[in-house]
Formats: sequence, structure tokens, C-alpha cells
Amino acid sequence: MSRGKYYGNNAAVADLIVEKRKHILSLQWLLVVGFSYLIYFSRPEGPFGIFDISILAFIIINAGLFFIPSEFYQRSVLDFILVFVDIAFISLAIYLTGEATSDFYLFFFLVLMMASAGQNIKALMLGIMVLSGLYAFMVIRSGGFELTSAFLLRIPFLFIVGLFFGYLVYMQRVGQQQLEAESEFTGDLFEFGKALVQTRDVETLYAKIPTLINVIMGTDTCELALVEEERITRRVLAHSESDQPPVLEIEKSIHQKSFQSDTVELQGDLLEDSDLSQKEDFALYSGFRSYMGKSWKADGALSGLIAVYREKKNSWSAQDFKKFQFLTDQTVLTLQYVQLLKELEALAHTDGLTGLVNFRHFSERVEEEFSRAHRNDKPLSVILLDLDRFKLINDNWGHAIGDEVLQSLSRVLKISSRRQDVSARRGGDEFAVLLPEIGEDEVRRFTQRLLESVAALDIKDLPSFSISVGSATFPQNCSNISELLEHADQALYVSKAQGRACASHYADIEKEDWDHLTT
Repeated sequence: MSRGKYYGNNAAVADLIVEKRKHILSLQWLLVVGFSYLIYFSRPEGPFGIFDISILAFIIINAGLFFIPSEFYQRSVLDFILVFVDIAFISLAIYLTGEATSDFYLFFFLVLMMASAGQNIKALMLGIMVLSGLYAFMVIRSGGFELTSAFLLRIPFLFIVGLFFGYLVYMQRVGQQQLEAESEFTGDLFEFGKALVQTRDVETLYAKIPTLINVIMGTDTCELALVEEERITRRVLAHSESDQPPVLEIEKSIHQKSFQSDTVELQGDLLEDSDLSQKEDFALYSGFRSYMGKSWKADGALSGLIAVYREKKNSWSAQDFKKFQFLTDQTVLTLQYVQLLKELEALAHTDGLTGLVNFRHFSERVEEEFSRAHRNDKPLSVILLDLDRFKLINDNWGHAIGDEVLQSLSRVLKISSRRQDVSARRGGDEFAVLLPEIGEDEVRRFTQRLLESVAALDIKDLPSFSISVGSATFPQNCSNISELLEHADQALYVSKAQGRACASHYADIEKEDWDHLTT
């Protein structure tokens, strides 16, 4: 029979139960010895009889416990069998010794009741000692007391009975508590994983992770620290909106040991470590005593750390350690997964040569920004540009140099653009720039600066080059996306027709000039 049938997949709890039940079997043999001696010293003189048979039967039955398969220890029915056999034989012993109507029988069941109701082993042992002493006192005060070997055995026998049954009940309760705790932790892990998997934005994850871990761990706070080039650049604490502390080198932080270790770093009391009090960020954690932290790496370099804190010192348990280890590992996997998705998404939207977005993504952004501009009554401009005589560069200098020229132009576009602008490679030597909330006058100035930046380029081993630029603006020059792109393309055509290395805006094209160029 597999372990999973009784304790699910929780091997640690199952092993704990097996180990505790082996302890019970040791106590069981104490009970066997006590029972045997109680019967032996109480039996009358004579031939082999019922007293001796009882002793042998009890010993043989308990000897059979050594042959029980180890997986049977996991079954709670074993406890019930032991209880049934023990009570049956002990009751038989009391009956055979003529004590069935005595105070000894009463005290035996008082001990059983105390054992079954006990919550604490130490309190149980103290209670049994008191009951045993009370029994001895009552017998002595009865007036008919006679000191015999059988009487001397009754008191330790009561103590052994109470210890055995008390430990049995205690083990069952601890095992159940362990299972309940593991079951609760499993539920927490499910919710934790679900919350992380449903989040695709790294920044949202950074905000969620400390709060989620703090709740599951039951700590006073949880911290997520991010690292770049051996420096802590960002810290996110659960339920905290305080200003970020300044960038700090790892060696000057209380987290130094955690970053140097590949395992979980434990501190029972932060105040006891004199080295920590010298760290520059120690004051940030002055209200906490217990610390547990674990770092992780990405591409071989330190990437971040998760730490939990409690105000009480030396508060970490083995269960806390196991939970924290699992939660941090799950967090790292999730962060790596989301980062990978982000990189894959970027690859799907990015031109491999230039690093600009590809034209497919550019078209999607044009639709988004056009809808926003139309809704908010804001201008939107588009620039289309070509490298002049790019074929000659490839023919005369080779395609490798041609690729470097394209990359140089891409860098100019990145430097010249704002964060909200979208620069794209349309294909070949054709590029485009989307400029939200930029009107006609501003786009004219932008294209002029672009021409000047390209003309000023002087890169060793690269030929000089120029660009032709065309632009159009919504709503002045068009009413829909198709017209916006078409009119920018017409302005680009005019720039090429006028000799290249210049910029044209659709609003500046005279109808007569356009008719002349297209005939």
C-alpha cells in the first residue's frame, strides 16, 4: 500500500508519523514488562496456570509487532489495535490479581482518562505522578496495608500506562496538526502560484510578491531586493509605501551574507551580530530581530533577494524554513518565466538587425495612437524615411557595411525620439517614426533635427549617407489611418524627387507640384 493513500504526497509528515510510532513501540515494551511482572508477583504458588498463560500471550502478541511491515506504521488503525489489546490484557491482569473491585482499578481508569485528555506531555507526567502518589497514600491509610512486591509494582505500572497512552494521544494530535498545517500550506501555495501565474507584468509582480509571502509566512514584513552590478538598486517591502533607500553596494548591506550564500541565511537575532549593526542600511530594520533571506542569480550574476522578518527573536521553525525555501524557489521561477515571456514578446515585435520595432508592431501602435488621438482631440504625426542610394552602399562597400549603416541610422532615431515615440524599420532601408501629440510645426522641427543629426555622423570605416523624409499630421492632413500613412508616403516621394537629403511635410506640397511629379 502506497504512502500517498494515507498522507497524500506529504512524505515528510508520513516519515514523522512512522518515527513517532516506533517510539510508541518502545513504550509498549515497557508496558509489557510492567504487565508481566505485575502478574508474576501476584500469582499464587502452584503449577503453570492462567497467570503464566496471560504473560506468555501478551509477550507473544507484542513480539509480533516486530514483524509488521514499515508501511503499516502509517495506518492509524495500529493505534486502535494497541489500545484494544493493552486495555484488554491489563483489565485481565487486574481481574486475575483480585484487584477488580479495588482502588487500583479506579486509578487505572483515571490515568487512562487523564492520558486521553492531556494536551501537554510534561503536565501529563506530573498528573500521573500525583495520581500514583495519591493511590499509594490511600492504600497506606486504609489500615490493611501490606508491603509486597506486587504493590511496589503498581505505582510504576500506573506511571508506565499513563506515559504510554498519553504519548499515543499526543502523537496522534501532533500528527494531525502537522497534516492540517501541511494541508493549509498546500492551499496557500496553490493560491500563491495562481496569483503569480495570472500576472504577466514584472512591475506588478514586484509589488505582489512581498505581500503574498508575508501573509503565507505569517511574518511581520517581507522584502524583495533587486540587484544590478553588485548593488542593491531597489527594495520593495510588504504594505510599505515609504521612499526607496539610496542605491547601496551589497557589501555595505545587512544582506551581504545572504548574497554570498547559495542557501537560506538565518539570523535568530539581528542585534546579536555586531557586524550587522555597522551596515549602512541596518537602521531600516531596527524594529526586527529574526531574519531569513535567500538570493538568486540570473545568467550567473546576482539578480535579487527575498527576506522575511519578525519582531520576536529566534522565531524560525523547521516548518518556516521549508515554507520560505519553497516560496522563494517558486518566486524565482515565476520571475524568470515572466522575464522570458517579455523577451519573447520583444523578439516578436523587434527587428533583429536594428533593435527597432518591426513594421507589424508599428502598425498596431499606429491604430492604438490614432484611436487615442481621435478620442482626445490630440494631434498625431507620422514620419517615413529612406536611406538615399542605399543600393550603392551595398554594392560598393558590401552588405556588412550596409548593415552597420542601418544600425547607425537606428541609433540616431532612438536618440532623437521621446519615450512615447515609436521608431520602426519598415523593411530594407525604409524606416518610420510615430509621434503622438506632435503637430505640424513640431514635426517639421523634428525632421530637420533628424537630417542634421544624420549629416553630422562621422563614423570610422563607414561611408557618409543621407536620408529623405516625409511626414503627415492628423487631423490637419487626413481623416483616417490609411490617409495618414499615404500622405506621409507622398511627402517622402516629394523629398526624393527634389534631390533627396531633405524633408517634406504633406501640408507643404503644392497640388501643381504633385501633379507634375506624378505625370
